[in-house]
Amino acid sequence: MRIRKLFHIPKGKKYKGKNRLYIPPQTGNVSWYHICLLGSSVIPKVYFPVIIFCLWSAILKVVYDKYEGQKFIDILFFPVSLVTFSATVMSLLLVFRNNSAYDRFWEGRKAWGNIINQARNISRHIWIGINIDESDKNRDEKLNLKKGVMRLVIALVISIRHSLRGEFGWDYDDLAELVKHVPRFNSLITTAPKQVLKILPLEIAYHIEGYFYLQKDIPISLINPTYAALNSIIESYTVCERILTTPIPLIYGIHIKHVLIVYLLTLPLQIIKTCGWTSVAIVGLVAFIFLGIEAISSEIENPFGMDDNDLELEEFCQQIQIEINGIMRYFPSSIGLLDWLECEEIEEENSDALAVDIDEVSEDNVEISSIKKTLTIIKDGLYNRSRKLTRREKRKFSLNENDNNENPAADNP
Repeated sequence: MRIRKLFHIPKGKKYKGKNRLYIPPQTGNVSWYHICLLGSSVIPKVYFPVIIFCLWSAILKVVYDKYEGQKFIDILFFPVSLVTFSATVMSLLLVFRNNSAYDRFWEGRKAWGNIINQARNISRHIWIGINIDESDKNRDEKLNLKKGVMRLVIALVISIRHSLRGEFGWDYDDLAELVKHVPRFNSLITTAPKQVLKILPLEIAYHIEGYFYLQKDIPISLINPTYAALNSIIESYTVCERILTTPIPLIYGIHIKHVLIVYLLTLPLQIIKTCGWTSVAIVGLVAFIFLGIEAISSEIENPFGMDDNDLELEEFCQQIQIEINGIMRYFPSSIGLLDWLECEEIEEENSDALAVDIDEVSEDNVEISSIKKTLTIIKDGLYNRSRKLTRREKRKFSLNENDNNENPAADNP
């Protein structure tokens, strides 16, 4: 408190409400009410097979009760010890299947994270690095081209989303308005052959790179990272295509389903002797667990769809669109930055904000006198430092310490 009063530092204010940072919800935390969301669970996908296996268990229980004691019953309903070995093998297969599917899901998320990151970098390089002279008679036309290529960056991200979902062409509500300024895409009706429409993201990247190639006055230090960012987006798009077009081998998926069906069909034969009618519920529970794990693996191995458990690609595209539109609307371009770099004189009140009226401090106290000298040094140092920040007086300004020592009563510069 004493230092704050000496240096006249205003007390900070606590702002609440509209300027707080938005923290997205923790979607990974599953609450109790989520158990009622059947559409996002595996129940719609596995309930019918579970019912079938429960009915199969009930039929076997009826057969066992009717022919109990006969020799073929002892042969058909074999010991319970086989449950442990078969369940272990089945669990290992399902764990490997689930891990492989989630690796594909996470790799797709990392690829889209890189797409968003590099789109931000490209838009920043365009908006700051491409200079448009205010005195240029074609200033408005060049500014429109600059904004047009910023929209193409948004269109590139959105076209990747459409392409991964098999939606070829540019006649979509969220894409047509972003590319119609390019003569190649000035029609809202797609007429190009399918082979051309499949490479729409590459074609948009071609137009973005062509725009940069025509800007001859851009420094190499800016062109290289821009090209690298554009190449990185195409590389991430290729990674997503690899995930999409390289599913889990069919023979592996078929074998897992065969093993799972055989296990669930033979499970009642192993537990009916000891569990009775309870074996029907046990088989239903085991079938729900194992079939659910297999259904989850099939659900997430293609993360680019429109299911509830797929990646939120619409939100990713909307996010980058809002950010780039915000840059064009609120952020200054290279022209506006000139006002930041060519500063006028820094007002002396900025350096005097930390000034202290030292004359009010009593000279009788030795401790306060030492504080006075320290504050004087800090004041002079801050003042001289602020003066050095002024370009117009950078060469004119000089401090003669010898004169200050000889004339202690002289005013500070």
